[in-house]
Amino acid sequence: MNIKILIILSFFIVSTIGFYLSLKFVGLLVLLGIQRSIAWVISIATSAVSLASHSTRGLYLYLFMMLAISDVVSLCLIRQPNSHIKIYMNLTGIILSFLFCIYGYFHAKDIKLKNYDISIGKDAGDLKDLKAVFIADMHLGEMIKAPELDAIITQINSLNPDIVFFGGDIYDENTPKDLEEYSFNAWHRVESKYGTYYVGGNHEYGISKRINMQRVLPQLAKNKVHVLQDESVLIGDAFYLIGRKDAFVEGRASLVELTRKLDKNRLTILLDHQPVELLKAKEAGIDLFLSGHTHGGQIFPIGLLSKLFSKNELLYGYQKLDTLQTVVSSGVGVWGFPMRVGTNSEIVVLNIKLKNKENVSS
Repeated sequence: MNIKILIILSFFIVSTIGFYLSLKFVGLLVLLGIQRSIAWVISIATSAVSLASHSTRGLYLYLFMMLAISDVVSLCLIRQPNSHIKIYMNLTGIILSFLFCIYGYFHAKDIKLKNYDISIGKDAGDLKDLKAVFIADMHLGEMIKAPELDAIITQINSLNPDIVFFGGDIYDENTPKDLEEYSFNAWHRVESKYGTYYVGGNHEYGISKRINMQRVLPQLAKNKVHVLQDESVLIGDAFYLIGRKDAFVEGRASLVELTRKLDKNRLTILLDHQPVELLKAKEAGIDLFLSGHTHGGQIFPIGLLSKLFSKNELLYGYQKLDTLQTVVSSGVGVWGFPMRVGTNSEIVVLNIKLKNKENVSS
């Protein structure tokens, strides 16, 4: 969808929700005995604060949903609802909204391990299998601060991975500079056989005006993080890893350019922040496509809207397209709403079985 149309549509939806909730709050406050003019001031101020703050946007959304449902129930099941019934129905909707948000906040902090067993019939030298840890969309500063970052690194190391992939949006426009600096040293503690590889995301290259990637990237490199920007590397003389610039970046190299000189008989893994151009990846001979960006929808019903309006070709999980296998992570962090409902914060573990002489003979 055209970005201008999406912005206009988003503005219309937010305005409609804001107007509806303002009317509802005014009605409730008047029923509770507050003067209508004062009720309007309170309602408008509450809506403005809710929209401006990341911490209350989820509550704003669920208030709209729950109160709308209570109105529909009142119309369908109660022919002549009196003021007391309206108050009880609306209070029930408000209480449910708070419960959803409380659940969503603590659920987002509960990071799960998501395992995928993947077989790829490509040559990988003497490599029998490959254990990779894949992390995307950390959004440092939203809900993941220094203690959470340390815990994530400890968990990564406990998995004894052969290689670690960072799939973009590790930082964003809300990452405090001190946490950004802390993270550089933290990445140095990540342990794996082949190292840590990183591609940037839309928040790092596009949306964010505060993150200075020209300063961040050298710091990552100094702390054992290999940054890939439209380039490929041969790892362990066994497989290729390609890292793309984010789709938000103008003039990024095509997959044809990136794979032209590669041995198509070797295992090839692609790191690309946004799950787009899957068919082109298949045609270019990519075996495994790793992506994030979508957050899996993060909170219901955002995921449903993402499927309708987003250009992402896969919202979440695993998909096989002939020879191409794709994994889209819901991300280890959150953005926009400090909560998750219907999705998990996750660290992805890829257990990849590879073709080699021993596997063929067995």
